[in-house]
Amino acid sequence: MSPSAARGRTRADSIASEIERAVLARELAVGELVGSEETLAERFGASRPVIREAFRILEMSGVARTRRGPGGGLIVVAPNPDPVVAAAERFLVYSGVKPLHVAEARLAIELACLDSLLAGIDEEKIRRIRDYIEQEAELVHAESGAPRDGFETFHTLLANLSGNQAFALFVPVLARLSTSATDPNPDEVPSLQTEIHRAHRAIAEAVVLGDVAVARHRMRAHLDALGEYTDEAHLS
Repeated sequence: MSPSAARGRTRADSIASEIERAVLARELAVGELVGSEETLAERFGASRPVIREAFRILEMSGVARTRRGPGGGLIVVAPNPDPVVAAAERFLVYSGVKPLHVAEARLAIELACLDSLLAGIDEEKIRRIRDYIEQEAELVHAESGAPRDGFETFHTLLANLSGNQAFALFVPVLARLSTSATDPNPDEVPSLQTEIHRAHRAIAEAVVLGDVAVARHRMRAHLDALGEYTDEAHLS
């Protein structure tokens, strides 16, 4: 890379970092037009190729996208956690994380997640939990059954409703790792899905009633049962 190209890339990084900081600080709202290539080139005193490179960096980081055409330019988007979840999952798999360690971490986080959720439970959260349980019941009783990773959604929902964004990030990672550790016999899938749904409904009932102790007990029993099933799958 030539010195001029290196300087251009460094300047693009600096511009992208400044815009990203403003997005993360919520100084720029989702959907807001940050500016066009022309206006941002003037604002930052940079060439348009440098601004285009800054746009590319911001699109890769997932905090903005480029809108083409008249009135186009750089548009703010809400950061998407999916790439982070996938990256964390890949890192743990590459690191050779043990199923026991996944189970321990998942139990600790999901019990803490329940505590936070129940501390701030309200009618809207209750409605969303009830709606999900009924939707899950329909999947279980459908001829095709629920998708392999469909039951992770319940745990992700509780994490999202907890109000703690760290839980919302890590619960899906550990749930996916738990799911990927099993490869159930197709003949066992219907009964397994029924058992999982029954456990989810029992946890949901305790949450709706605001019973922290029962909700924690049922979540622990549910995750312990999933752990035992995973151990059996590895031994078979």
